[in-house]
Amino acid sequence: MARQIESYDYVVVGGGSAGCVLAARLSERPELRVLLLEAGGRDWSPLLHIPAAAFLPVGGQRSRWTYATAPQDGLDGRVLGEVRGRTLGGTSAINGMLYCRGEAADYDGWAANGAPGWAYDDVLPYFLKSEGHVTAGAPYHGTAGPVRVSRAPIANPLARRWIEAAMQAGHGFNEDINGQERLGVGPSDWTCANGRRASAAVAYLRAARRRPNLTIRTHALASRILIDHGRAQGVAYLRRGCEERVHADREVILAAGAIQSPQLLMLSGIGPAAQLKAFGIATAVDLPGVGANYHDHVGASVLVGTHGEGSAYRYFSPGSAMVEGLRYLFRGKGALAEPPLEAVGVFRSGEGPDIGPDLKLGFIPIMVRASEGLVRQHGFMTRICMTKPASRGFICLRSASPADPPIIDARYFAEEVDLRRTRAGVRIARAIIAQRAFDDVRGEELAPGPAATGDDDLDRFLRWTAEPDYHGAGSCRMGRDSHAVVDETLAVHGIAGLRIADASIMPTVPSGNTNAPVMMIGEKAADLILRSV
Repeated sequence: MARQIESYDYVVVGGGSAGCVLAARLSERPELRVLLLEAGGRDWSPLLHIPAAAFLPVGGQRSRWTYATAPQDGLDGRVLGEVRGRTLGGTSAINGMLYCRGEAADYDGWAANGAPGWAYDDVLPYFLKSEGHVTAGAPYHGTAGPVRVSRAPIANPLARRWIEAAMQAGHGFNEDINGQERLGVGPSDWTCANGRRASAAVAYLRAARRRPNLTIRTHALASRILIDHGRAQGVAYLRRGCEERVHADREVILAAGAIQSPQLLMLSGIGPAAQLKAFGIATAVDLPGVGANYHDHVGASVLVGTHGEGSAYRYFSPGSAMVEGLRYLFRGKGALAEPPLEAVGVFRSGEGPDIGPDLKLGFIPIMVRASEGLVRQHGFMTRICMTKPASRGFICLRSASPADPPIIDARYFAEEVDLRRTRAGVRIARAIIAQRAFDDVRGEELAPGPAATGDDDLDRFLRWTAEPDYHGAGSCRMGRDSHAVVDETLAVHGIAGLRIADASIMPTVPSGNTNAPVMMIGEKAADLILRSV
């Protein structure tokens, strides 16, 4: 006897930052039946909730997707790792917890280029709705939202020196980089409070999962969207080695992220017709923009050794590690209770056309090399993130199998201006570190190293060491032109009953971090959907 296909009003694919928001908000209406599909498992591991564990390989493959990019021509052919969350909460469960929205002009640019209703004044209410800031308030912060946000106390002495040095170098102090003015240096805002990470799963699903109209199904890898007569009818997914299907009476909503949402569209026959044909996939809608416009923040780090106070390397001795573990276990305090990135700065590179602040520097009181891991000596690093990349790449299919990861090519530094801007960031970081605030603790510069002074030297360093910030966006961008994938209501062009709500819809990646903007997208998407119910 054939198994009867389950039916829900809404099927949300992806239990990450936007998917958790959508599942929670849609299920607030008790008459709506909502299913959330997540390829990973539950966020059971205690390490997923300890803030300082953000820099540890938490959970291995059980809690993360680990992809390899195509060889990057702009990085001398290097293959980079791309990491995303594979658990309830998605990347918000494993990220560095920096709450940084970007600037108003980012969103005004979306609206001006084919996405009306997405200007800063339109989206700010959704940022405020999601945020529960424990110290800051109106007009730029919400205090009653589910996502607990706190401001770094700048307790680390090296972080205090870094802010003092930046001011000595001529940069202003900025108490709130999410406020009206972004330029300057100051404390970070974090998605954590009271010693606990505030992932999207913690913030939105902890209470919602008790609702009888919400079903959360983990270890369910979506394999294709079921389409009939131009309408999304449901989702096929793989679970325990078998394919299962679920019907969506109202809509299917993709929230699988900037890598997997375009992959799932293409596996379902929505995308560039020539590419689909090459893999034997019947074309439901020829959308050439699916997978195009993929881009990400990219950057590198200046590493400097220290003598004396402040380096977090002291916590890596067995005795200190045990003491800090006990402090956290019994009091919820100490080095494990907060992320290490306390201080942040926003700057203009001065390279290329003036596009506003295009660099974000973060101070971390320990040294890590991308290729080697922890540097076993006292020191600190300044992470330089070039936040307005001109380079554009793509996501495309590797095969017609959902088990095969797609080809990922962000084409880092394909546009020479991106390299120049990042190089300027290295010089800004060095100028800060050279100030008198560091004179009595500053040691040797390990990277780029004292010999790297000219443009060619720094460019070589960047090509050899630059890494993505895991803020991939734009691969199913919003707009009204022939290469747009969704309209301003997030509905997929040419297919009824199908929307996308994740970083893939961003026309351009915001000049901050992506977790807060993706949760904002989830809030706005839920509002758009519920208005039509």
